[in-house]
Amino acid sequence: MVEVFVLITCDYGEEERIINELSKIKEIKTLSKIEGPYNILIKIDGENIDNIKEIVTGEIKTIDKIRHTLTLKTKTV
Repeated sequence: MVEVFVLITCDYGEEERIINELSKIKEIKTLSKIEGPYNILIKIDGENIDNIKEIVTGEIKTIDKIRHTLTLKTKTV
């Protein structure tokens, strides 16, 4: 199992609609609206890194009005 956090920047005023779209993706375990240069923070649990890449590029980045994502892979210490 791989756990990542994804920071998302979207167009102003589109946060709620995008959060609604993201909530339909079953691999997303937490979803938060945040303040600052990024608008949304999500946590994804995937089978492997390739699975995560498919989710981010194939499902998340295809949502209209998402402008930028930053994916952070966690490492248990």
